[in-house]
Amino acid sequence: MLIAPNVGRSPFGREIKMDYNEANKLLQGRNLLRRKLCNNTYLERWGHSILEGQSYETISIGLRLHGHEIMTFLPNGDTRLDSCGWRSVTTKDRLNRYMPRPFRITQKHWIWYLTRVEPPTYWDGPRWEFFNGITINDVGEVVND
Repeated sequence: MLIAPNVGRSPFGREIKMDYNEANKLLQGRNLLRRKLCNNTYLERWGHSILEGQSYETISIGLRLHGHEIMTFLPNGDTRLDSCGWRSVTTKDRLNRYMPRPFRITQKHWIWYLTRVEPPTYWDGPRWEFFNGITINDVGEVVND
């Protein structure tokens, strides 16, 4: 797991930048289908079928906050983001905590943006207005802007 340094970390705890492979590693053993990550936040395997014993074929892995799937990790490496209509501090925190690097959700005048934050630009990097279903592909590009 990649753990961000203390600088710029979430007020609610550590940031764990995640992709499909990292999410899949967390869902092992007794936590094969579901695992609690933090308060009211769960990682869940979706669209699975038993192949052999404990082997599963997974269509997607979802990050759920209060029962709403706010992030979906797909086997092809894509990550789909969704606020589920709840543009709250907690939703933004969970998205920022678990979404792939180098992206973050930023806000200006109550409008959410998906922002690429990497040196040397940091907060002046490219940004896209956030909408439900916005997708980041496996090479770090926003594919449905």
